[in-house]
Amino acid sequence: MNKGYLLLQLIWLLLSLFIYSSVLISPQQFSYVGLLAFGIPVVIGLNAIIFILSLLFSFKTKWISGLCLLLSFPFWSPAYGWSGNEDLNQEGIKVLSYNVERFINTKKGNNKEVLQWIKDQDADVLCFQEFFPLESIVSSLRQNGKYEIVTEEDRFGVTIYSKFPMVANGVLFDVDKLNNIRFADIDIKGDTVRVYNVHLQSTGMNTNGSGTMIDLEDNMKPNLRKFVISYARRVQQMQVLERHVQESPYPVILVGDFNDIPYSYNYFQVKKYMNNAFEQEGRGFGFTFNEGIPFLRIDNQFATDHWQVKAFKTFNKVKYSDHYPIMGIFELSR
Repeated sequence: MNKGYLLLQLIWLLLSLFIYSSVLISPQQFSYVGLLAFGIPVVIGLNAIIFILSLLFSFKTKWISGLCLLLSFPFWSPAYGWSGNEDLNQEGIKVLSYNVERFINTKKGNNKEVLQWIKDQDADVLCFQEFFPLESIVSSLRQNGKYEIVTEEDRFGVTIYSKFPMVANGVLFDVDKLNNIRFADIDIKGDTVRVYNVHLQSTGMNTNGSGTMIDLEDNMKPNLRKFVISYARRVQQMQVLERHVQESPYPVILVGDFNDIPYSYNYFQVKKYMNNAFEQEGRGFGFTFNEGIPFLRIDNQFATDHWQVKAFKTFNKVKYSDHYPIMGIFELSR
């Protein structure tokens, strides 16, 4: 066996392990760890190719490439849903989550179509991010008292509509924060549950431009700085959220725009105490971002063990916003 090739394989194994382990490293320990997360699907793909080639050509080091691929197993379910249930016509609590982009860019200012689409879904709980509370929109979605609502009065933020009575609600950060986490305690036929609607720190990166090298160089440094700062802030926000969830006396559903991919530190931290609806019942890649960088799943629905996820769907043909809406059906386990 060529010792040089074996050495390269071992180095690649160590590099794969290092990139995989980025989900365990907080940005408080390493500021740029969030960038490594974007390399995880690339590394998995390369390891799959190397393993197939090793089998085809009977390389003696195929065990190394096989091990590299096997070690990526924790990332398979966050990446792709093979046989989930998208049938939303089932018993349970139907929760719609949607970053509506303030309805500003909806059909060049015409929001009638998206409002009608939302009404047609007839969800039990509606969670909106970047929601601006224009009276016409608020009253239209309230549907003559069909829903109760908690929202900001005069600025965009996170909003929760519920068909069931809301007995308490609040926000986790200052009410004037553009990115916030709102919760509502909801009485569902005698059972009180808590729903969190999150819109974590936005990256604010400039994904537009001419595409020239000069344009890329001009945007690279400020975008990198924005990425690092926003990633660290999201970790801090999630730490506050985790403490709040752990203290909840009620079963919890957590939904919203997390602004983090499924290979991030935040995502794997929340998976320690909650189940992801896409991983349980989603199909395909489940990408939820509709502009700029299209191959991102940054909107999620999670639930504590009190819940059974019965169905989940990403509406990737509903293009009214820069995000796709997602919906899950949850049933309390007895």
